[in-house]
Amino acid sequence: MLRPISLCLLAGLLLAGCRKVDFGPNDGINYRDAANQSGPQDPTDWQADGNWKKVERKLFDKTGVDVESSGSGGHRYLSLYPNPMSPVARRATLLVDMRTTGPARITLVLVDKKFKQKGTFTLEAVPDRSGVFQVALEFPADTYKQNELYRMYYAVYDGAKKLYYKGHGDFKIAD
Repeated sequence: MLRPISLCLLAGLLLAGCRKVDFGPNDGINYRDAANQSGPQDPTDWQADGNWKKVERKLFDKTGVDVESSGSGGHRYLSLYPNPMSPVARRATLLVDMRTTGPARITLVLVDKKFKQKGTFTLEAVPDRSGVFQVALEFPADTYKQNELYRMYYAVYDGAKKLYYKGHGDFKIAD
């Protein structure tokens, strides 16, 4: 039979293992229409992040990129639009206005509200002459449920896997 102190310890360990994403203010997303015009904003989204928690850094273990570093560059602007996206189309554009016109790589790791990994993608980013890179992303219904929030972690780095910057943004499939 377990003693009361043992039950408390066991309950504490089980609760510590339950990770939940804090999506932040304003419904947890940066509202953007199909033309990338903004609505209510979550000031924590689509910005370069500083320190990540261990569980966030672990998402990038297989990339070989040191996401513990602060990064050597930045970005002028990053967004995902439309957000929320249509439950029919389930498509959005990731736009990154980079500070370089040279090629880079972007690794995206998507998680649900319980921090369960839903997808990982590495993209070769070749910005245009003004430093802008855009890519269309699809969010299939069997993986991304309608009226749910998801988080996209991103790391942008060079060919030698030197980190430029990292961050996160939240998105939703509309109802």
